[in-house]
Amino acid sequence: MRGRPLLALALAAAFTLVGTSCLSPTLPLPPPEADSIVQTVDGRWTIAGSCNTGAIVTVFNQTQGQGVVIEDRALTGRFVVKLQANLCDVGWISQLVVGEEPSE
Repeated sequence: MRGRPLLALALAAAFTLVGTSCLSPTLPLPPPEADSIVQTVDGRWTIAGSCNTGAIVTVFNQTQGQGVVIEDRALTGRFVVKLQANLCDVGWISQLVVGEEPSE
């Protein structure tokens, strides 16, 4: 008879978790993907990849505190930026699509 109360408690906990997960906000779109990161002879890096069509893409070197913002005006779903960086610098890429929240 001991198994019944434990089963009821487990089911109650499961329903509580499922119910609260429905209240969480919708996850934003994933950030753009960097398909290619290549160092040039002048110490800059060329970062290219895919984004949502028409997105405004930000590539930011967090270590150096600088970045580049570019808009996909050609509506190709691609971006290419050049950014000053050193090997092992930390950075991130995000995109903003008009009418949506930014994704990082």
